[in-house]
Amino acid sequence: MSARPLVLAIGPTSAPGQRILREALRGVADVAFRPDADAALDLAGAATVAIVGGPPLPERFLARAERLARVYRVGGASAARGEAAALRARGVAVSGPPPGLSAAATAEHALALLLALTKRLVAADAHVRAGDWRVPSAFDDTARELGALTVGIVGLGRTGARLARLLEPFGTRIVYTRRSGEAAAGVPGERVALGELLGAADAVSLHVRAAPGAFLLGARELDAMRPGAWLVNTARAHLLDHEALLRALDERLAGAALDVFPDEPRVDPRLRAHPRVLLTPHAAGRTAEAAARYYGAAARAALETLERVAVVGA
Repeated sequence: MSARPLVLAIGPTSAPGQRILREALRGVADVAFRPDADAALDLAGAATVAIVGGPPLPERFLARAERLARVYRVGGASAARGEAAALRARGVAVSGPPPGLSAAATAEHALALLLALTKRLVAADAHVRAGDWRVPSAFDDTARELGALTVGIVGLGRTGARLARLLEPFGTRIVYTRRSGEAAAGVPGERVALGELLGAADAVSLHVRAAPGAFLLGARELDAMRPGAWLVNTARAHLLDHEALLRALDERLAGAALDVFPDEPRVDPRLRAHPRVLLTPHAAGRTAEAAARYYGAAARAALETLERVAVVGA
């Protein structure tokens, strides 16, 4: 190990993320990558900055991390809610990405899922691959155009607002919920209560950043959705009662698309087997552009910390 300070990335780091960190910190700090905290124990004592994605850092790591000045979380923040207080008690600064870095990627992913559901793309692909060519007219009463639909956006933050703007050129009627009591300036659509949205929307897309607790959409809310409606969740798994969703798919919903799951990486086998459920692996916010923003922000935080530590130690 050189005399330079160490920036230690713990957790899965994509190849673009590794490249961004190495280039940004070249000549300033050594950069090492480890898949998890246990694999990083050998470097814990040397790390000045830890860039972490995944579970909370265990005590066995922190006990060795005598030089640690900052933990920067690029992922896993919801699973590590109690970590920040413990780190700050040790004098370790804690931070993470500024909001909105993945808003564009997530909104586009939600739109892609909406299009896949409403055009029945997964079923169409499966039929062709199986040699079961369907007469094109079979889609006449099942595939829909977004311009003929009402889409409900639950939560009009950065991602929800971005999705609303993406939908506007299709001519889609947009209704949305928003925590503040006013309509969102410059965003197409009409602000309504959740109950009204569920009853009016042909498709519902979730974009709420709520802490775990009672389901936002449980059996009662899913029963309030229109028969034949679609549901998209790229936000938080705990917003949705998945048992109630499976029942609703059998009774009233046309389909669902999910990017988040309660027990990742495990996915309920019933969801995996369901012909009208589209699944993606918590990838809504993952694009080359989003990675550049996330890891660029992490590199800047590391550089700021290294500069501060150097000044204090001078």
